[in-house]
Amino acid sequence: GRELEVLREVARGLTSREIAQQLVVGESTIKSHLQSLMRKLNAANRAELVAEAMRHHLLEGESDSPSRR
Repeated sequence: GRELEVLREVARGLTSREIAQQLVVGESTIKSHLQSLMRKLNAANRAELVAEAMRHHLLEGESDSPSRR
C-alpha cells in the first residue's frame, strides 16, 4: 500500500517533500504515513524506521521499477 511506498522512498533517502511530489500528495499526508509507520515499527526517527523495516524484511526484493518518472 501507500505506507510501503513511502517507506521505500524514505529508505532511498528522499525527504517528505520529495516523496509528496513523487506520489502527488500533500507533504502532510506523507508525514501522517511516516507517523503511522514509526508507531507500527516502534521507531523514533527515520533511521530507526529504515533499520526496523530491514529487520522485518519489508524492503527486500525491491528493484527500481522502469516505470519510475
